[in-house]
Amino acid sequence: MSEVLSSSNSLPGARLKRVLLSVAHQTQCDIERLSSGHAHRHIHALRVRMKKLRALLMLVEREIPQRTLEVIRQDIRFLKRAFAGDRDEAVVNDLCEKITGTRTEGPGARSPQKDVKPSREKGRQIEAAAARLTKRLQGLRLGRLVWKEAAKAFSHGYAKARRWFERCQRKPFADRMHHWRAPVKEHYYQSLCLLPEGNRCKSWRKLGSQLGKMHDLAMLEDHLQKGAQDGPLELVKAEMKRRRDRVFRLAGKLFASAPKKLKRRVLDTHSAKA
Repeated sequence: MSEVLSSSNSLPGARLKRVLLSVAHQTQCDIERLSSGHAHRHIHALRVRMKKLRALLMLVEREIPQRTLEVIRQDIRFLKRAFAGDRDEAVVNDLCEKITGTRTEGPGARSPQKDVKPSREKGRQIEAAAARLTKRLQGLRLGRLVWKEAAKAFSHGYAKARRWFERCQRKPFADRMHHWRAPVKEHYYQSLCLLPEGNRCKSWRKLGSQLGKMHDLAMLEDHLQKGAQDGPLELVKAEMKRRRDRVFRLAGKLFASAPKKLKRRVLDTHSAKA
């Protein structure tokens, strides 16, 4: 995310609103480019931007009326899910070929490089949702937000990700690992705004990416189990174990700090810039 908060002495509300609007405007550009070729790239960018918006809203949600927050989140969910099925099918197919040397059959046999353009009606719905989202974000009043509240929300998100880490350590079920990824990615996107330290953010990005690959492997495992392909299934299980070991080693380092310490770090960082 290039939309890092500046070092001016303004309060966080106005600065976070600028980032939210920047992401929303870029989303509209992604949608406009869907028909220009390489649609899969713009679809991926659109989905990532929706995850960024969801994460950043958590830092300011105390300043937003509940009804407004609900409709903003509805549009984010709609845009994020618009192409989810196409992406999952393509990933399963390509991952299967990479690990087992064979491609899947059926609707998942397409490649993620194949452009999946929306129908005219779906395109209109997507454009309308993006326009509504931008307009609602423009109307937000976040001027009263102070650094103490932003830092508190940030540390709460980190604590949530830390609790999921502990649950996954105890019982690393595939669904638990998948649920853990969301708070990890949210903390990464928030860190890019509040603690944009190069090495720290790179490590959080890596953890989120590894958890994403774990989820893709879990989808492939489920696909192969339905087809009762024992040989390829064992290869997938072995790869899942290797990645799970890497994930826990990295997470053990990233979750070493207490949430209160992280909150203090945000306050110290931005009070020093004020």
